[in-house]
Amino acid sequence: MKSPVASVLLGILLFAGPVWTLPKPERFQLALQAGGFLPTSERFQSVYPHLWMVGIQMDVALIPDIALWVQGNYLQGEGELTVTADPVKLTMIPATLGGKLFFRHRNLLFYLGAGGCYVWYREKSSVEGISEHRTGQFGYAGTLGLRIHIRSFFLELNSMYRGLKIPAEYDETVKVDAGGIAATLGAGIAF
Repeated sequence: MKSPVASVLLGILLFAGPVWTLPKPERFQLALQAGGFLPTSERFQSVYPHLWMVGIQMDVALIPDIALWVQGNYLQGEGELTVTADPVKLTMIPATLGGKLFFRHRNLLFYLGAGGCYVWYREKSSVEGISEHRTGQFGYAGTLGLRIHIRSFFLELNSMYRGLKIPAEYDETVKVDAGGIAATLGAGIAF
């Protein structure tokens, strides 16, 4: 390792998991989520200041403390174009597939994960010549969260970063930064 910080983080990941592991981790976890999405691009934020999202998340344990992560969300928002102030409506449906690493302590479950995503993107406006823009694009995602287990049920606080570049309708070579940070609250069941 080139960096001492990277060496310390790798050591924590390798040794903290076995210390915090419960004897019988849940094999399957399913959660419903709701929250907000904050685009990382200031330009995107100026058009869509408030984006709300709902979703479903599923984790399937491959081995103790490592799981396959599948998540689907629905984001929608309305805004105004910055130049013309015409109303515009955005819909994004991201589907994420990746892996998660869990750290357990009593009834608390901390996790971090990374994966890839495919996002279906639609933008509608009343501007002549740009009435609707649809596209699908691949990106990447990272997540960090905390679950509080109460028997087989749990409450969850989740944060997620999604990196995504969408080609502009007027020129495919121009990429619009449509990535951002999401914060959600959720509830689920583990079995």
